[in-house]
Amino acid sequence: MIESEARSFTGLIEHHDATPRGQKRLPAAVSARCTARTYGGDVVTLEGVVTHRAPGLLAFSAEYPGWGQWAVWVRPECCEPL
Repeated sequence: MIESEARSFTGLIEHHDATPRGQKRLPAAVSARCTARTYGGDVVTLEGVVTHRAPGLLAFSAEYPGWGQWAVWVRPECCEPL
């Protein structure tokens, strides 16, 4: 079994499978707090950084315990700058 198949993804923030069109890298990463739904349906709040912007989405990246860095595309209202 592949290691990722043995893990539960339910605690990770839902994300879009494809990189959105029109994405642009921000001049510098912005520290942010993201509150978003997980694959399991819970809502989590994490501190991390926003690195890119796309129409209607932000690229948020954070350290997840046991997973390492996790990057997701979320709606802008999910993130607030720190």
